[in-house]
Amino acid sequence: MDSQLFDEHTREFPVVIDFSQFADLGERYQDRGRYRQAAAVYRGLVAGIDDNIKLVDGAYDHYARVFREGLDAYIKCVTAADLSSSEYESYEQFLVERIESGSQIHREQFERALSSLQAAIEE
Repeated sequence: MDSQLFDEHTREFPVVIDFSQFADLGERYQDRGRYRQAAAVYRGLVAGIDDNIKLVDGAYDHYARVFREGLDAYIKCVTAADLSSSEYESYEQFLVERIESGSQIHREQFERALSSLQAAIEE
C-alpha cells in the first residue's frame, strides 16, 4: 500500500498499529538475560516508527508512547548487556545516525537516549 492510499484510508478509518507483540518479544528476551536480542527488537521497533512517523502520527499519542518506551528499553538492554567496546559503539552509532538523519520529531529523544547511554556506560 503506497502512502497516498494509506493516507486516504486512515482519514476515513483511523488505524492504530498494535506493537505489543514486539514489546512482548523484547520483554521475553530481557527476562532470559538475552539483552542483545532484546535490544535488536527494540531497535527495529524504534526505527520502524521513526521511519514511518509521517504515516502514523496522529493516533492519540499511541506511537509517541510506544516509541519512548521502546527507546528506553533499548537503552536498558544495551547497558545491561556485557558488551565489548566495539559492540557498544555499534549500539551508540544507531542513536547517532538517527539524530543526524532520522525524523526531526524524534531527534531530541534520540539525543536524550544517547546521553543516557553514555552516562550509564561511564559509570
